[in-house]
Amino acid sequence: LLLRRLRQRYPTAQIVYVHLYSLRMTVDPATGDHEAPRDVLSQGLKFSEADERINAMLGDPTATWKWAPAMKSNSDDIMHQAQHMMQEVLGGDGGVVYALPMPENPRE
Repeated sequence: LLLRRLRQRYPTAQIVYVHLYSLRMTVDPATGDHEAPRDVLSQGLKFSEADERINAMLGDPTATWKWAPAMKSNSDDIMHQAQHMMQEVLGGDGGVVYALPMPENPRE
């Protein structure tokens, strides 16, 4: 586990976990104009081809996106797990868990 290795190597360091949201894995099209970016990743394309398609979809100014159904509850679960892991490894000292507030929709 990376956190344990960091603590061993830098025993007095303050460790900060910042939770970010990846649009590639957490959004669905709101109108059906596009497929979900994570579905493109599962099609077995070369990374460069998949990346090009996903960038085109997410860059379309006319597209509307919504959070994937499980995203809101998963975000809370991930934060809870991160806080628990920091507490377990660091013993409650020397670590901070921070999450950027989740906007109402991905466009914000």
